[in-house]
Amino acid sequence: MEPFAIYLIVGAVISGIGIIILYQGAKKKKRCTVFASAVIAEIKKDVDEADKAGTRKKCTYTPIYEFTVNGGVIRKSGGIYSHNKSEFKVGDVSPVMYNPDKPEEFLVNGKGGEKAFGIALLLFGLLIIAIAFTQR
Repeated sequence: MEPFAIYLIVGAVISGIGIIILYQGAKKKKRCTVFASAVIAEIKKDVDEADKAGTRKKCTYTPIYEFTVNGGVIRKSGGIYSHNKSEFKVGDVSPVMYNPDKPEEFLVNGKGGEKAFGIALLLFGLLIIAIAFTQR
């Protein structure tokens, strides 16, 4: 198979995945229509393993949100994280928008972390497609 075709197929697949992620995020935003105040109940710390001996390990901090819906408590990650330890604090209150039919589906501050990832994949796929046309 020619390099042109390989680059074109790979770029199209990556761009397609980016579009699907963006589409699903937009649908989720439409479903999450009810406001609640969520409290950061805990901060989950994950240590990313270092690739080489002697390199510094990175930590990822993920807030676990808690809020009440119809007498039931929802306690879950909101899909956002940071490498900055001080960005989130236990006890902080954040607005969330949740799906009234499925309250465990929610967005923190009206945002989903998948949007940036979807855009990045879409742009990366388009870049690979552009490279394909330089291989002709």
